[in-house]
Amino acid sequence: MSETNYTTEVEILIRATVHPGDPGVHTFANGDPGYPPTGPEADDFKIYAVDEDGNEHEIPDELVKALFPAEAIDWNHVEERIIDRWETEQG
Repeated sequence: MSETNYTTEVEILIRATVHPGDPGVHTFANGDPGYPPTGPEADDFKIYAVDEDGNEHEIPDELVKALFPAEAIDWNHVEERIIDRWETEQG
């Protein structure tokens, strides 16, 4: 029995929900101190494989965990990149 290995490149797309954060309040109208701003956050990450026709196919969470162990991906860096792109698109 012969074995044949096939190799192909797959484009991976990561989508996330971005929450814009809160601009904060320096001082309330009654003079009370406000609260500091919070920056944007990303969550609800979904990973897609993109085929040669540009169609996106969501990869189930179980398969993502098998293909990309938690220590193999710096999710903080991924979140930063997504937020940077989101901020750029916001102008």
